[in-house]
Amino acid sequence: MNAPSSPKNALTRIINSFEGVNLFLSAVTSVLIASAPNEEELRSIVFWLQGGLEARTWDHVTLISPIIISATVIAVIYYRELNMMLLGDEQAKSTGVNVKRTRYILLFLAALMTGTRVSVGGTIGFVGLVVPHAIRLIFGPDHRFLLLASALGGATFLVLEDIVSRVMIQPFSIQVGVVCALIGAPVFLTLVLRLRKGSI
Repeated sequence: MNAPSSPKNALTRIINSFEGVNLFLSAVTSVLIASAPNEEELRSIVFWLQGGLEARTWDHVTLISPIIISATVIAVIYYRELNMMLLGDEQAKSTGVNVKRTRYILLFLAALMTGTRVSVGGTIGFVGLVVPHAIRLIFGPDHRFLLLASALGGATFLVLEDIVSRVMIQPFSIQVGVVCALIGAPVFLTLVLRLRKGSI
């Protein structure tokens, strides 16, 4: 029988997956930068890599909202299955949860929402890593509240970081993705260290 999952184990799996994907995508990014045909294309690649909300309008919001909202609603419907899976795969199966199917569906929804968001705002990191773990500390592991709270918390965090990025070094503005990394990276590392020490 598998041991019950814990935030520490979940975070370890996230870190390992993130590192592997990051190495591969870094190689792809290097190829794209090296093969940029002109300076304008190179600047657009760098802008996308840093992530930002500049020049984004309500048309972009209207374009991606149906996908984001639909995927979020479907994910929330699976809150019971997610709660059961926290106890371990075998325990979840004993309660009637189809663990494999549920995992694939939720991974697809997460990839769909991430890809949709990145296509508009570029790569803005650490929002999806830091905010859900911080929300878990406040609301606990019940996905009935955790999913919606993480969605709202992530949106709020991003808006606040965008404001900071615009006023930090006026009259210039820096990409919101850079600000998120500057703030999110130390917070994420703190969470990792605390989890490894077993204090959470």
